[in-house]
Amino acid sequence: MQGVTHPVVKDVVLVGAGHSHVTVLRMFGMKPIPGVRLTLISREVHTPYSGMLPGLIAGLMLAFVTSLDDVVITLFVKSGGQDTLPTYMLGLIRRQVTTEVYALSTMLLGLTVVMLTAFFLLTRKSD
Repeated sequence: MQGVTHPVVKDVVLVGAGHSHVTVLRMFGMKPIPGVRLTLISREVHTPYSGMLPGLIAGLMLAFVTSLDDVVITLFVKSGGQDTLPTYMLGLIRRQVTTEVYALSTMLLGLTVVMLTAFFLLTRKSD
């Protein structure tokens, strides 16, 4: 805010940086009240927007699933010395199927089942 400055008469302190604080900050930024100073107190420097959390989780799940699906593309695109989990597993399978491959496959299957179950429980409508 530049231009005419008014003496601070009131301090408004917002603690936590929650969803409602974003609305207050946006409204105050669009139409500031003369003499009022807003202060936001949060533990984190960068706080994810809580309304965006479902989209963030969906994006992470999509990236995880896509990385498993696109092993061939990853082999051509990755830089030297860099291994993703799918390319690492493919390298193990090419040599010999070991107990490490079985363990990783079981963990990935378990993680997928847990994520799908959590998604189902969180999005189902209560009757």
